[in-house]
Amino acid sequence: MKNNKECALVAFINHMGTAQNLLEELREYFNNHMEIRPEDVRWGHVGNAAHVIEQLQEIKQFLQLPNNQEKPL
Repeated sequence: MKNNKECALVAFINHMGTAQNLLEELREYFNNHMEIRPEDVRWGHVGNAAHVIEQLQEIKQFLQLPNNQEKPL
């Protein structure tokens, strides 16, 4: 039987795998320009992209990662 520390390690490793999978899905989605064709881009898409950036920056802050990116214009 596993002790509490071993169970925590297994859970942590599982969560890291899930996070890696989510990051890969996001990378593919953004590499495909959020699945929006250039001729279909509207201001709503711009707002959505800005909102995603805000959420990603919030995740970086939560993880206490350095902020070395310049703010977009």
